[in-house]
Amino acid sequence: MNRCVIYCLLISITFFQTACKDKEESIQGSWISVSINNPDPFFKKVMPNNKRGAVTADFNSDGSFTWKDALDSRRITGTYDLSDNMLSMHAAGDDDDSLETQYSFQNGKLCIATKDGFTFMFEKLRDQH
Repeated sequence: MNRCVIYCLLISITFFQTACKDKEESIQGSWISVSINNPDPFFKKVMPNNKRGAVTADFNSDGSFTWKDALDSRRITGTYDLSDNMLSMHAAGDDDDSLETQYSFQNGKLCIATKDGFTFMFEKLRDQH
């Protein structure tokens, strides 16, 4: 009887932990900017802080990315690497053009912070399927 109770209790605990575990957040997918900020007074004057859709970013499972800037019609493609909380983006065709950033997830949003003070906040786009 005791073995049955312990066995049932272990199964219940395992099921509860699995059911309540948060889905791991992944950088893979398509993202749209909801805010771009820089504390420097110059940038506060020349760029809008909360222009939704100013940047879209696609991070693919094969390690490639596309960064599209709607404000100046710039499109950058290349590869990316993740290590702990660091995101390294390497532009295609240019061995010297890399960007090292920190990234994190905050309330389901992707936050990318550059060394020069820019903070990009993105929401994940839903699948179009």
